[in-house]
Amino acid sequence: MGNLQTHERTHSDEKPFVCEVAGCNKAFALLGNLKKHQSTHSEDKPFICDLPGCGKTFKCPDVLFRYKKNHNLEKTYVCEEIGRNKAFATVINILI
Repeated sequence: MGNLQTHERTHSDEKPFVCEVAGCNKAFALLGNLKKHQSTHSEDKPFICDLPGCGKTFKCPDVLFRYKKNHNLEKTYVCEEIGRNKAFATVINILI
């Protein structure tokens, strides 16, 4: 299947890639999205932050990449929800 045809599937209800884990039933338009989703069913975290003194592990390489990008930024965005007492390096992280 060509790139355009694959892309067009993202705009339709066609989701031919189905998670085979019992009880999940999630389906995806793109094979890559199914593969990424499958990591949610595993406890494996094979992607390790190699920055000095860290060693935090992640299920997905893109999450590790985002983490490393913000690793040493000053955490100036503070969650004001009662009992939270957490700070974040970027405003997008406080919204998650």
